[in-house]
Amino acid sequence: MEGNIPKGVIRMGYWSVHPMGGDAPSDYRYKIVDALFAEEEQEYDLHWNKEVYKIRLEAHLAEVADLVYMQNAIHFDFTDVSRTKEGFDFENVLQTPYVENCSFVVPYEVIAYQIRISDKQLSAKIKEMIGDGGAANRQYQIPKESDHDFPTRENKWNGLQTPFDHARMLHDLWDDIMLGNLSFDAVKEDSGLFAALAQQDEDGQSGLINKQ
Repeated sequence: MEGNIPKGVIRMGYWSVHPMGGDAPSDYRYKIVDALFAEEEQEYDLHWNKEVYKIRLEAHLAEVADLVYMQNAIHFDFTDVSRTKEGFDFENVLQTPYVENCSFVVPYEVIAYQIRISDKQLSAKIKEMIGDGGAANRQYQIPKESDHDFPTRENKWNGLQTPFDHARMLHDLWDDIMLGNLSFDAVKEDSGLFAALAQQDEDGQSGLINKQ
């Protein structure tokens, strides 16, 4: 496949099993930014002001929840790559189209900015957006509810080993958090790319992760 990179959205990878730990959710987060901040405001980095971001997100949460967080994408797998005069040569390329769903970005933003939703209907809608936490996007096997490894409070969500584990934790704790019975800190946040790279360096590992 010399010098030919498939057309479509191709994800570079993820740095953790947390739903927000990758370039895909980061890209979709900018849909929220674009909805809340004018281009000129973004040029002045107003969207990086956490206080302003939280105020706008809370005020326009219903509109943000109505945005589309899905698109066609491609899983692009190969065994080896080498540089040639024409570009790159990918060995044993496998392209698998799929529908990427990152609706979970909205509930995780709600948690990150500690917004309690008093509107029960809106809260239920955003809770539903948690879905599988992007596990299917990343080709994780999702267990059935009857399976022994289905993440629950009782098994402590399998120690949060997959995006689906994280998603089920947030789903199970959502109502109590929104009611104020639980702290937002009950949900683990993504450590971020740089923290993940530092940990990899400490563990003697390298590279991004895409799936199990």
